[in-house]
Amino acid sequence: MSLRCKESSASLRLKNLTPADDPYAPRPMWYFFYGTLKDPSRLAAIAELEKLPNLIYAKVHHVELRYWGPYPVLVYGKTGAVVEGVAWFAPSVEVINRLRAYETNAYYDEFVEMEFKDGEKVMGRAFKWAGDEEDLAESPKSYVEDWADSD
Repeated sequence: MSLRCKESSASLRLKNLTPADDPYAPRPMWYFFYGTLKDPSRLAAIAELEKLPNLIYAKVHHVELRYWGPYPVLVYGKTGAVVEGVAWFAPSVEVINRLRAYETNAYYDEFVEMEFKDGEKVMGRAFKWAGDEEDLAESPKSYVEDWADSD
């Protein structure tokens, strides 16, 4: 007797996506930064840019910051929660792949709606925490205190 699995229509559709159709494929778009990549010098180095990027103030609603050691991470937040940071238009797939490599698999980039200082809203991506939220602290200080208490 042979067993055969039928692929779902959803998985068949995903297999037939071209990079242009795949919403998760990297493509030039706005990115929101809230941690180490808010620093234009660091962003330029990681993205291998020839000059400093033009970063603009932005905020994202319904997210919060937690801390993985000293590093801020973005997680889903309560209604009304806001994280302020900067936005930058990532110009190429190569640059986005460098950013993804820098962030490692501890983060994933997800669509978010950013709001600029003038009230304009755009869709883009932000790197969010991919791990277990129980591994995070409320602040960098509380992470150090929790670690010290575990001895």
